[in-house]
Amino acid sequence: MIRHLQDRAINENSGQFSGAKLNSALNDLGEAKLTRIFGAQSAQELRDLARAGLDATYQPLTLR
Repeated sequence: MIRHLQDRAINENSGQFSGAKLNSALNDLGEAKLTRIFGAQSAQELRDLARAGLDATYQPLTLR
């Protein structure tokens, strides 16, 4: 399952991690399935990781 999430979160062409794609992969699994597979604490940690990934990989618009 971790490999699946990793594959979904990394762009195969550029090799870059995307917090948005990780978040999308977690959303596709759904909260119930995520909790069943990983347990409540680990599921929350994955959600926290996805949130941090979103913040770290978000590229704001540049003004010219």
